[in-house]
Amino acid sequence: MTDPSAANTDAIHKQRDWLLMTLSSIGDAVITTDSEARVTFLNSVAESLTGWTQEAVGQPLNSVIRIINEESREPVEFPTAEALRQGHTVKLASHSLLIAKDGTERSISDSAAPITNETGEVAGVVLVFRDISPRRELERALAASLAYADDIISTLREPFVVLDVELRVKTANRAFYDTFHVSKEETEHCSVYD
Repeated sequence: MTDPSAANTDAIHKQRDWLLMTLSSIGDAVITTDSEARVTFLNSVAESLTGWTQEAVGQPLNSVIRIINEESREPVEFPTAEALRQGHTVKLASHSLLIAKDGTERSISDSAAPITNETGEVAGVVLVFRDISPRRELERALAASLAYADDIISTLREPFVVLDVELRVKTANRAFYDTFHVSKEETEHCSVYD
């Protein structure tokens, strides 16, 4: 039986306030929904990334945030839908973009986990995500640099080979394959001494 005393009610309110402060203080964006995928809470990080304020509470999640695939620009299913259906934690597909209320696009990484009630039923979902745009920009710059270096190596007229720390061939240029009459398949990952 529950204790209806004022002290117990006060303790419950303090615990609720503490939990809300905790969610609000998390450095990642946090949005919670009910079982109908309607927003019940969003912290300040979620507000700044989505462009929504507490006006989002009560709104369907798919009207508050929109996620698309970075390359295809096609909509991506929210992991919250699967978390609600399946009752387990779901991660967002790689290379996803969050489209904020003002149209700003950010690369994000996220996961959704079901919120279960005392009977074990899924009562909602907590969506946690972060802006990984700087990391994605760095990855794209690194890929462009590697492609540029590969282009330079492939145009060299002299045989050229790149080795790893164990002196195994990582790659070679066309002049190497032509000079030594070997194929890429029989060269890469082999010891330079072979």
